[in-house]
Parts: sequence; C-alpha cells; structure tokens
Amino acid sequence: RKVHTPRTAVMSELQPLEEQVANGKNANLIKCRLCSCKILLPLKGELVERKILLHQDKSSGETEELNWFWHLKDMFLFENIAFSKTVTNYKYLTCADCE
Repeated sequence: RKVHTPRTAVMSELQPLEEQVANGKNANLIKCRLCSCKILLPLKGELVERKILLHQDKSSGETEELNWFWHLKDMFLFENIAFSKTVTNYKYLTCADCE
C-alpha cells in the first residue's frame, strides 16, 4: 500500500512563507488546527514545492490541491499522529488527540 500523508504536513496559510522556512525546513512548531497539540517540531520537515491532490472523501471523489508542503524522511518524526482513513490505496493521517 502507498502511504500518502504520513510524511507530509501542510504549510500554514496564516504566516508569510519567509516566516515558516529556515534553511529549507519548517522554522516553527506545527500544531493541530483544531486542538493545538504538537504535530511537528521545528526543523524536522523539508519544504517541497510539488502539486499533489488530497482526496477529501472516498464516496465524493473531491480533492484538494496542494502546491507546497513539508516532507519528512521518516513518519516517526511526527509528534502526535494517527492513521485516519485509506482512500484509493493512500493512508491519511489525523491528530491522535482529535481522532
């Protein structure tokens, strides 16, 4: 099976890009959008520019396009993650506290 997002974290849309990046890595702690628990510690994710489509729901077929994201070499670098769903052979992650 392919693992789609265990090694990616979406960039913040609230901060300018230059405030989020330090030497090509995430400059800041990344937290869950809902509960604010730690997801990724600073300097663990590498900034990647590449178009990917995230499936929103199995039944609807809706997707979200991302162009920038944080890539991790090892999924165990995440702090508080759980697998949430599998869509077309891709596993998705969620905050373990919000699951």
